Amino acid sequence: MQVRHRLTRSFCAVAIAFGSAAALMPVLSAHAEGWSIGSSRITGSGKVEKQSRALSNYSSVSVGVPANVELIQDNTEGLTIETDDNLLAQIETVAEHGELKIRTVKRNLNLDTKTLNIVIHLKNIERVNLGGSGTISAGKLHASNMNVNLGGNGTVDFKALEAGKLDVALGGTGGLKLAGNVNSMSVAVGGAGKFDAGNLKAGSVDIAIGGSASMTVAARDKLSLTVAGSGDVGYYGDPQISKTVVGLGSLKRLGAFPQ
Repeated sequence: MQVRHRLTRSFCAVAIAFGSAAALMPVLSAHAEGWSIGSSRITGSGKVEKQSRALSNYSSVSVGVPANVELIQDNTEGLTIETDDNLLAQIETVAEHGELKIRTVKRNLNLDTKTLNIVIHLKNIERVNLGGSGTISAGKLHASNMNVNLGGNGTVDFKALEAGKLDVALGGTGGLKLAGNVNSMSVAVGGAGKFDAGNLKAGSVDIAIGGSASMTVAARDKLSLTVAGSGDVGYYGDPQISKTVVGLGSLKRLGAFPQ
């Protein structure tokens, strides 16, 4: 009965990992390298312009275009888009139900450009969704609870995140690099991405891997690992460890908990 319980727990964790990742895909546009997949394509003029847009009342950001996005948390809201002048009208930005959505005006519309930069100002941050080949980066971010969902082959880089609870869903082949401090962190992996959080000091860490992943974390008190695919996890610290592996997986201590 104990073995069956562990197996059930493992496969449940995998289902959560795949489910969290799959939930992103219908919402966010998928873009391959080169930004050339879809039913139609618009090529940029080469004349780059900046456009500011007034938006408010959002604490969640969903990006469905292959842009370089920078988040700035301060006392203002709104965003600035820098791209070819003929592409600005093809990018829709709406804030509804607390969520800022950035997407093309038509589904499966591909933007052929060398420049697509977006700077977003926000007062509060609770959730970040990225589906595609873009990047989302930030310096200082503060949140009570934070959710990060990566469903494509893009990257997320948060250099100084302060949060009570952090939930991460990695469903593609992208990468996350996180630094800062959190009380607890839960990571569900259903793809084949890279997760670098060796400089994110966490009290407790819960990891469920249902795909193939390379991960680095820092856990002070507790570290729970469930693997039903293949995953290599390195950790810093001396936490209490709970491990269930059905498949291929490794867990290796890399050093002391970061100061």
